[in-house]
Amino acid sequence: MIASIGHAVDHLKYNPLLLWGGQVKVVENVTLLTTQIDFGYNCTTDVFDYYFNRLDRLGIECKVTMRYIDSTRLRLQIPLLEYILSDKCPPRYRFDTKKRDLLYEVSQEGSVEMLEYLLTSPNHNFNLFERRNPLQGCLSSEYRYNVTMYDFIDLLLRREPRLMYYGDIQGFPDPSKDVDDPANNMFSPMSLLINQNHYALYSGTHQCLLKHGLDVDRVDYRGRKPIHYVSELSFNFSKYYKVQNLNDLLMKDNNGDEPLSLFLQSGHNFYMFEKYFKMLKLTDKQIKEMRFGSDNDTTLHLFMKTVQATDQSILDMIKLCDVEAVNNKGERPYHMLKYLDFCNNTDPDKSRIKVVEKLLKKIKDDDEFLVGQLQILQRHYENQQKYKNQQKYKNQQNATKTQNKFLDKILKNFKSSTSKEGKKSRRAVLEK
Repeated sequence: MIASIGHAVDHLKYNPLLLWGGQVKVVENVTLLTTQIDFGYNCTTDVFDYYFNRLDRLGIECKVTMRYIDSTRLRLQIPLLEYILSDKCPPRYRFDTKKRDLLYEVSQEGSVEMLEYLLTSPNHNFNLFERRNPLQGCLSSEYRYNVTMYDFIDLLLRREPRLMYYGDIQGFPDPSKDVDDPANNMFSPMSLLINQNHYALYSGTHQCLLKHGLDVDRVDYRGRKPIHYVSELSFNFSKYYKVQNLNDLLMKDNNGDEPLSLFLQSGHNFYMFEKYFKMLKLTDKQIKEMRFGSDNDTTLHLFMKTVQATDQSILDMIKLCDVEAVNNKGERPYHMLKYLDFCNNTDPDKSRIKVVEKLLKKIKDDDEFLVGQLQILQRHYENQQKYKNQQKYKNQQNATKTQNKFLDKILKNFKSSTSKEGKKSRRAVLEK
């Protein structure tokens, strides 16, 4: 069982505690004689007892955590789990089930195999409704984007389908209770009022919940369906939208925002816009005439507000949309450039000037705002070029000075040398 003894630095990776995910801090100037475990099936409590007692004697600080472990180490995980739950484990390393929720911690950071062991083992009888909902732990986990999390949630729901309706999983926060408080934000993993219905869609685990009866048509207290939240994302949007029709994308929430308008403002480039316009089979006329939100913005208004809109993508969108359309605030799409800090950029290039020039050509009368922004851009560009030329000249001057100093130093050495070797070296340098 005890394979060998060596320095901590060399053997920490073999420690049973680290295989479980424990965090070990070695006291300064102390050489830890670690116990390695034979990777056979001889993992007995004697080995763990020896290990933990040695930690105690050497003054090692240690905290046992439920970190995700590769399933190949399961034969070490289970004996160690049983050990830290038993009376044999030293008190300061023991997992206190009265103060800590084992199933919730495993659901947040454990492995599917470990969860399955806990749910099926005759040694453990968990009441899934006693404390925090383990399904909530899965959905708020930092590993929620992991492929195994699908199996994790599926396992929980097969064991207890009622988890879908427990602990505000299916319900919604009460709009009369601190709805504006960031702590009750619908997507906050730390909030107990989190709406897992929508959060599951947000976190990429919606397929599993849909299979278990998730209602995608349910409207929350903000007047939103799950699709409103998915529309704000880039990684789930494409899969979800394939099954939607135009009416779903134009359903307004309490703020007057539609899923499509949320998508337009989510920072996508023109390629994404064009792709989904084609998917929805929208004509150029429909794209031009669409209006969104309480401000009655056009498609181009929303796109121009997008922080990630690039110069080329703006030029592409200008070809599709009406640049002179006015919203309820009396703003035209190109007025949205002020939100991008587009024309106040002190380091512009010609592409930005080209955008404004293109906009001026598209409108019937010269707009004071655009003319002013073009002048600002041109002035910034001229100053930029002037500064670059000055820097280039200064660098050339410095290079010339450095070269002259080097040549002067060589000539000085030549003059001071009177030996034959000096003459030979001078001749060799001059020949080069």
